[in-house]
Amino acid sequence: MMASWEWMKPADKWTMMWMWAFIILIVGAQRIKIPIGLKTHCVSEVDPVVLTQNIYTLVSEIMCAALCNQKAALQYTFNNVDSSCTLDGEGLGIKSTPNKFKRSVTPDMLEEITTGKITYSSPYAATDDSGKATDRNDTTMYHSKPGWVFPWWMVDLGRNRDIHHVRILPRPGYYSFRFHHIEIRLGQVLETSGNFSSYSLFAVYNEYYKSAMMHLSCYNKEGVNARYVSIQRVTPEDDMLHILEVQVFVLIE
Repeated sequence: MMASWEWMKPADKWTMMWMWAFIILIVGAQRIKIPIGLKTHCVSEVDPVVLTQNIYTLVSEIMCAALCNQKAALQYTFNNVDSSCTLDGEGLGIKSTPNKFKRSVTPDMLEEITTGKITYSSPYAATDDSGKATDRNDTTMYHSKPGWVFPWWMVDLGRNRDIHHVRILPRPGYYSFRFHHIEIRLGQVLETSGNFSSYSLFAVYNEYYKSAMMHLSCYNKEGVNARYVSIQRVTPEDDMLHILEVQVFVLIE
């Protein structure tokens, strides 16, 4: 490259320099960041709201970040070239007051690691134990014991990892309504009492699941460093917890 540079005419050199400057400007202009400390709602993967984007024209990245917080969006992208502020997933974040942001991760930076990991749960029915939720078989499931209040399920990842995405497939069909008012919490110390208040709240699902929703995705693009992932219904109805599959995606090391 240096040899070919010497053969260029002065005008060509300036053209090349401006071209590289423009490329660097474009690459550096895209700032995709997510709010720190913002908890999220689990959403259906077939619900188009997951992909909703809203674009605003603002004078600075600081104003874009403030708008992201105000509208409880999952992330923002600010472009210095056209002063556009793109908010992804407005309203999908749980209202909070984060004042810090960090760069977002992309799907290619994550890996799924629950297969073969140790699982725990509240008492289960018949042979529908906790391991059925990580056996990669959609015809089996974890089924909590009838009459057990605040049923829960948990997986041990083996060591602390940076967790960004929990994917859940509840039981479809007639009993799909039993999956509701769920909390996903993450911790670094084993807890099997059913009280996960010491764990960090990762995401929530406060609706009543329907079969057409298919998988539920619980994203936290900031990531939480933890070893244990718990899923628990937090209302006292006598509705069993039915989970066909759980996948946990962590940052590739």
